[in-house]
Amino acid sequence: MFYCLGDQLKNVEFTLELKEKEKQLIAIFNKEEWVTAMDQIGFDYDWDICYSKISCSKAEYQTSYLTGTFCIPKILDKEGKRHEILYFLNKKFFVAIDDDGYVEKLIQNIQKGKNHQAECMERFLYNFISQILSYGSDILETYEQVMIKMEEQVMLRSLNSFNARLMPLRKNLLELHCYYEQMENVIKELKENENDYFAKEFLRYFRNLEDRAERMEKKTSKLLEQSKQIRDVYQTQMEVHQNQTMQFLTIVSTIFLPLTLLTGWYGMNFVHMPELEYGYPYVILAAAAIIIICILFFKKKKML
Repeated sequence: MFYCLGDQLKNVEFTLELKEKEKQLIAIFNKEEWVTAMDQIGFDYDWDICYSKISCSKAEYQTSYLTGTFCIPKILDKEGKRHEILYFLNKKFFVAIDDDGYVEKLIQNIQKGKNHQAECMERFLYNFISQILSYGSDILETYEQVMIKMEEQVMLRSLNSFNARLMPLRKNLLELHCYYEQMENVIKELKENENDYFAKEFLRYFRNLEDRAERMEKKTSKLLEQSKQIRDVYQTQMEVHQNQTMQFLTIVSTIFLPLTLLTGWYGMNFVHMPELEYGYPYVILAAAAIIIICILFFKKKKML
């Protein structure tokens, strides 16, 4: 599938006549056809590049073209799919190898804009990468609200299954943090314009994208730090609760320790004990007095 750059992105048929014109084109192939299709459009590239090795987002300048990959995490797709895109760029073509129709979906979103869809390659790449980054803002905003609520519940001690809820959140944030760092590096490579594919007056598009990716990376870092603080608050609350429990058990043990001594003493039943015949009520009164005195003492010390 081919698109011709212009104020409006238009679907076109690739012909030799179109190839010889100075028009810049967007080409989309799947992994079954891309090797043959690259020969047909006359795009020379290194044959050791493999579509199946996509594991991160990157950009690399070669002698006569720029190549790289986009690896979009599942969390950034509304359908929960991971998207892997291999791309090539020179003065004539932006070629995307995509096996699940994601690039075509992004281009359709760009076409919904009335103006400035792709009057130049710089503008197209700006719109294209903006589409890739767009859903992340909503995700980060949602995560921020979730963590604010979690922090309130931790402070109120009303949060159940804390680790089961926090750990998947931190895992997704770590994945997003890595992704935005990679995207920031990709945009920096484009901005460097090593092969002079882009006009200098249009490099501002990449600076805007770099600022946007940097802000999202910083926000992800902030949320990761916030999740760590929530975990620390939760651990502190757990320690406080354990200390209160241990304090209560210590007080109970302290109260009943004299009673244990008292019962052990009067449980020996010596023949000449004066309380052997009528001592039972006295022992009860003594035990009750000890309990009352201990409780009053601990309340005065604000330990109860």
